[in-house]
Amino acid sequence: MSEPAENWIRIGKLGRPHGFRGGLKFIPYGEMFPEVGNVLKLELGNRSCVIHVDAVKGGGRFEVKELSDRTQASEWTNAHVLIERSHMPAPNDDEYYLVDIIGAAVIRYTTEQSDLDALVKLGTLEGFETHTPQLLGRVRTASKKIVLVPWVSAIVINIDLESHTVVLDPPVGLFPE
Repeated sequence: MSEPAENWIRIGKLGRPHGFRGGLKFIPYGEMFPEVGNVLKLELGNRSCVIHVDAVKGGGRFEVKELSDRTQASEWTNAHVLIERSHMPAPNDDEYYLVDIIGAAVIRYTTEQSDLDALVKLGTLEGFETHTPQLLGRVRTASKKIVLVPWVSAIVINIDLESHTVVLDPPVGLFPE
């Protein structure tokens, strides 16, 4: 039986094979942690497997016990790399992991934030896009449209982990009216 999905967090993806013994290039999604541990999970499409990292080489290269040659390693190119949540460092008080706000209600900022009747729900935060220089939040509106929101302090006004809400002050035209 595998671990529940919430126990694993995506930390990067695998690039091309490196060397002849099943080594792979690791491309982190954020800062590389000093110690990622030796048990990681790979996901590619509907396939997944737990791997044991023999060594982390310079330049973000992994050598994996379960992959003995370059051909096996190439089958996992572009796979997501996940780490068990318990191996992640605790965020500081003013920080959070993006995974912790996925599913949050996204609300439009108003000057009457204390008046619950004045709040306008824009949608639900479904995830993030990292393929651009700027991190983008992916919000699904009530009409099922996807809106990509630049994740910058001028737009993202507040993130409340307790109430699982994100307050945005989006520019005119970003969200359909």
